Amino acid sequence: MELLLTVRSSMKSVLRNEMEANGLITGLQLLMDGLSYLLVALLSRLLTILLTLILGYITYWSIHRLDRSRDMTEVGFGYLQGKKSSRRYCFPGLVKDVVSNRKPGETPPVFPNGWFPLIESRDLRVGKTLPVTALGKEFAVFRGHDGRAYVLNAYCPHLGAHLGVGGRVYGNCLECPFHGWRFKGENGVIESIPYAEKVPDFIKTKSWSVCEKNGFLYVWFHAEDEPPFWYPPDIPEVTEGLWSYRGRTQHTVNCHIQEIPENGADAAHLGYLHYDSVFSGSDLRFTNSRFWEFCKHDWKPQWEPDPEPNNHMASIYLTHVTRVFGYALPFTELTLNIKQIGPAIVHLVFNSRFGSGVFVQGITPEGPLKQRLVHQLYASSSFPQVIANLLLLSEGCMLERDIMIWNNKKYIKNPVLVKEDKLISRHRRWYWQFYSENSPTLQQVRESSIEW
Repeated sequence: MELLLTVRSSMKSVLRNEMEANGLITGLQLLMDGLSYLLVALLSRLLTILLTLILGYITYWSIHRLDRSRDMTEVGFGYLQGKKSSRRYCFPGLVKDVVSNRKPGETPPVFPNGWFPLIESRDLRVGKTLPVTALGKEFAVFRGHDGRAYVLNAYCPHLGAHLGVGGRVYGNCLECPFHGWRFKGENGVIESIPYAEKVPDFIKTKSWSVCEKNGFLYVWFHAEDEPPFWYPPDIPEVTEGLWSYRGRTQHTVNCHIQEIPENGADAAHLGYLHYDSVFSGSDLRFTNSRFWEFCKHDWKPQWEPDPEPNNHMASIYLTHVTRVFGYALPFTELTLNIKQIGPAIVHLVFNSRFGSGVFVQGITPEGPLKQRLVHQLYASSSFPQVIANLLLLSEGCMLERDIMIWNNKKYIKNPVLVKEDKLISRHRRWYWQFYSENSPTLQQVRESSIEW
């Protein structure tokens, strides 16, 4: 009897322990289920936020036109970061020291003859005046009420006030902010003097030949004061509105102007400097990263000067494709028909899987060794804006690799070349046509300038 009671008691104890264990397990299961639900809900919320951000980012870049400007301290001098400077460790001071101490080499004349972009058309509305420094000159640029743009010498012949700083537009005349003298935009002749009984007809300031097309306002510069004997060509698709403005990039470059167009004839540098993936960036210290070694760019260029009467132009035919693990990606294929026009203008017409368009490049010599380089992109209405922005960013990245070279190199008048570099010699001979007897040299410009 006692044995039965003992067994019964033991069974009750086991059952009680099992029930307590089952209760604990059930509680743990409920807790885990609750935590799992909360985790799934949290991940779902985070995924929703992430997808919303991604969609918003894509939507933004699908409608937003890229406008990217980089000055001289932002490109090509990254290797100076971390170096001590006598200018209180100031990075811009380091850049200025490098620029001022740089040996430019035996450069050609610094301001060639031809058409140069002073400003972009969109920056000059009717009735607006702008001061512009370029080609060793100071200009007053304004748009008259007839919609035409005019360029005058900046300084009033009366007492030297800057017409582009505070000057007012009246009709197609520009009024000096100092004494109210008005000068005609088309010829620079004095129109009126508010306090003079008689206006002398010999008073005038220089009016420059201008040409406005393809999104830029160009000025004609010639060291011998010769009038224009060629003009930048229209881009029919831009003129007729078939291709619309899609964005721009702007860079400041520390080099002689000839270095930039000469790049087009330097076929060898494309297969080296621009071979590494665009994703590896523009800093040449890191572009050969092993991480992106599977992705490379394949370029095939041809350069040829145009015959008469267009000998002021040269043509470049270029094909591009991106290769991943050696395989060409069809959607990255590009064919470019490029026209170098005079010393400072380039039209890069491209065809791709997404459509066609053109990069309009303009070089403005802001100083003897300081160039403002602008690229505007135009494409058809069906061309996706997000692809246009990617093209601008990719072009900018590749350009910044060149800028890192230009900002730190010197011009070699008689370089050591191999047979495969023959196009460089041909390009230099072609470009020499834009210099004349009185084209200003670097030494002449530096001697005539005053550094405060």
